Amino acid sequence: RTDVLGSLSRLDFPEAWEIRRKHGKKDLLGLGKSLSGLDTAEAWAMRDEHLRDYPLGLIPSLAGLSGDRAMREREAVLRFAPRLVLGSLRGIGTPESFAMRDRVSHMAKELLDSAHALDAEPAWRLRTQHAEPWPHTAIRSLGTLLARTPRGADFLWPLLGRNRADLHVLKVAALVLSRPMTEEESGDMEVELPT
Repeated sequence: RTDVLGSLSRLDFPEAWEIRRKHGKKDLLGLGKSLSGLDTAEAWAMRDEHLRDYPLGLIPSLAGLSGDRAMREREAVLRFAPRLVLGSLRGIGTPESFAMRDRVSHMAKELLDSAHALDAEPAWRLRTQHAEPWPHTAIRSLGTLLARTPRGADFLWPLLGRNRADLHVLKVAALVLSRPMTEEESGDMEVELPT
């Protein structure tokens, strides 16, 4: 049930809402996942009705949302559930999101994961700051697009050179560099790879 509900994330059509109403009360974790990426009145009503006292479902339901209300909900539980909050900030590059990240600066891996594919200066600062202890996570945080930009290449290749004996780092770099770019990401962003 959790996986089925989770597969409804970002889907705002009648059949999806029917499944949420029918099965969400029995699986609050799945309900939270199903509401991720939805900033509609119906999504907020469902959060208020079923997830208000269940951060394990509420915070993941905020994934992809950067509005004031979503940030207030995160702020309310940051101290108690920082991993959940950082997970819900993945891909959000607002000043408020980076201020929140700064408050849990000791959680290097989760910070890097939350900055996935962000090209904002604070995201680059996080990558640089945590690249040595977490090279594979720093590389993964680039995502497919940033790894192919000149700045991404300047970050990635020296880090790979310093960690060339680390199989996990090499595997993550290979995955990031081998994934095809989506149509929205494609363009003149390719960087010639060093041999």
